[in-house]
Amino acid sequence: MKNVRQTLFKKYTIIGKNNRIIIKDGKKDIVLTKYKRISGLDIEINGSDNTITLTPETLFKSSKIIIEANNANLTFGTSPEINNLSVFVRLGNNQRLIWGNGSTITGGYIELCETNASVKIGHDCMIGWHVSMVATDFHAVIDKKTKKVLNGPGDIIIGDNCWLGHGVRLLKNAKIPNNTIVGAESVVTKKFTETYTVIGGNPAKIVKKNVCWDRKSPTDLKEKR
Repeated sequence: MKNVRQTLFKKYTIIGKNNRIIIKDGKKDIVLTKYKRISGLDIEINGSDNTITLTPETLFKSSKIIIEANNANLTFGTSPEINNLSVFVRLGNNQRLIWGNGSTITGGYIELCETNASVKIGHDCMIGWHVSMVATDFHAVIDKKTKKVLNGPGDIIIGDNCWLGHGVRLLKNAKIPNNTIVGAESVVTKKFTETYTVIGGNPAKIVKKNVCWDRKSPTDLKEKR
């Protein structure tokens, strides 16, 4: 393994049966033993049949995963920068998280706090600081006459090559298509389908079309022209 560094002290807190942390190193799957850790990532599990999968090149810093559920599946592709990310999985079972290859984050959190809640992040996305993804309402909304629960869980889907600015909030049922820029402090509550746009505001709407983005700064790009 190249970049997933392991130490022999302060083992992870894992309570339950058949919980696995798997490192996919080529064709070989390596299951971490209880005394080995992944640098930059704290993990707590209280439940059974949960799986966390990553690659040797998935680099974490000051991040944590807390699972209080059963049958959750969290998969991280190769990423050079997952900083200050907190993932909370609780208040249900069968939650899913998929993190695409090359996608980075400066800081934020993901809440998978209801049965079957899921978040999918595509490849080569850039996610800023204080970004939140919450795939639940946490509390029930009930029809007064029928007593029927009106709000269930909802998926959050982010396409490939998306840029989410500082303080963006994605709520359940939010969908961002490929090649989208989401402006700082925007709140996304619905599905968008048009690519190469900027969306922004609360609630977010399309504010500019026919645009793309680059990880380089405007100054760097101007100097090369």
